[in-house]
Amino acid sequence: MNGRLPSDMLRQFGITLAFCFGIACFLSLIGIPGSFAGHLVVSLSIGILIHGLIHLSQWLLSGQEGLLQLVSIMLMIVLGTYLGLNLGLRISPDELSATADINRMVMNSLPFGLLFGGIISWFFYARGRLIEVRSQAKAEELKRIEQEKALIQAQLKLLQAQIEPHFLFNTLASVHSLITTNPEVAATMLENLNRYLRQALDHSRSEASSLSQELALLRAYLDIQQVRMGGRLSYRFDVPEHVAALPFPPMLLQPLIENAIKHGLEPAISGGHIELRARLNQDQLEVEVKDSGVGLAEGALSGVGLSHVRERLRALFGEQACFHIGASPDGGVLARLVIPAGGGG
Repeated sequence: MNGRLPSDMLRQFGITLAFCFGIACFLSLIGIPGSFAGHLVVSLSIGILIHGLIHLSQWLLSGQEGLLQLVSIMLMIVLGTYLGLNLGLRISPDELSATADINRMVMNSLPFGLLFGGIISWFFYARGRLIEVRSQAKAEELKRIEQEKALIQAQLKLLQAQIEPHFLFNTLASVHSLITTNPEVAATMLENLNRYLRQALDHSRSEASSLSQELALLRAYLDIQQVRMGGRLSYRFDVPEHVAALPFPPMLLQPLIENAIKHGLEPAISGGHIELRARLNQDQLEVEVKDSGVGLAEGALSGVGLSHVRERLRALFGEQACFHIGASPDGGVLARLVIPAGGGG
């Protein structure tokens, strides 16, 4: 049984009692014979019986088609009104003891009872349908979100498949050329490559990721690039420990680092510096990647990696995330992304 059912039933029962009280007030105000207490007893008898009978019929007909349930509701309104009038008039404080009088009043009051009973039942039926429609819409929305997440995961695997072989082949080619000319540097690059591949393998097997895991992977990647670029690359991470421990989507920062090296530092004769900075600002995690390279080149902002970053941020966080890349005030390029703190993949 649904855990919400008892609270929903209590809420509906409370609304029924409020309707009955309102009907008693209305009957007294328009001058229907009898005391307020008598009207209240009759209203409560009708309302509670209709309420109970409808719930009983819905429970017995659960899983049946909507038309059958609607017919049962109408029948329960008629039955509940008739039985409620009989019961209410018999226990009414207005002392209507004659059976003939009670039967006559039941027949005279039956149209009003059916009207008010129908209004109450229609209210609950419409409310139930609205809740059902909202529930279906929510289920569809959740299904759509899950499908989008699955698509993003597939895109992430594709991105990894695109990055890692290309990066691996370039690194191995560099190692091959260094083996004869500088074996010590070749050995260092192999050690860094081994560290990178271990980090990447652990990363791919983990269902969750933290910013510290991303940074470990990036350090291994940048150490390889430092060897390859012959000292033309330096980097620095400025991330407090409590920020590094936060959840973070995997493979979201490497495209930014790659973009900085490819379009910023490699074209510069003297290379340059990359700085990654992360801060927690209330409930938002802000990450910046800044390079001191040659600045924005034509076509640098339309690459596959940056497109994946934008698509993943939109799918994971919607309007809660933002991403901007542009010229840095002190030269080079500044990429900045903001996501909800605690939102990871």
